[in-house]
Amino acid sequence: MLQINNPKMHFIDNIPVLSLMKNDHIVTGLIVAYKDQGVSTLKEPFARILSFGLKHYSKHKNMRVVNVPSSAKAIQKRGLDPIGLMTETACEFSGKRFKFDKDLLVSNKSRKDQADLNFKERKLNMQNAFKANHFEEKPVLIIDLSLIHISE
Repeated sequence: MLQINNPKMHFIDNIPVLSLMKNDHIVTGLIVAYKDQGVSTLKEPFARILSFGLKHYSKHKNMRVVNVPSSAKAIQKRGLDPIGLMTETACEFSGKRFKFDKDLLVSNKSRKDQADLNFKERKLNMQNAFKANHFEEKPVLIIDLSLIHISE
């Protein structure tokens, strides 16, 4: 069973990031299995962890939640958007105050696959990669599965 180890708030470029798990080769393997190998039975455990994080982080009455959009190429390769499905399920587990908005962020530029990039390369790859598709009142939570397991 996946366990949450001391949720911690980090800041990356002045943006608050809630880390739910430490970087761990087992967790990394499970993320790859879920995203790239189609192990759909992992959707619910990851959604439950994310649901805990949503409740832990948010003191607001209502929040929009969106995942970092996968590239069109990745969705085509996988046949679905596993992170979107996990995020939507987490919002359902978390109660009515969390509203999943899959269309809030859209790609603004072509991106490389992040799998083989280091942190600096990922940061450059993601710089200005998205734009809001419509106006939304703050706060908005953006979910990135790779950030579930930030190292300390």
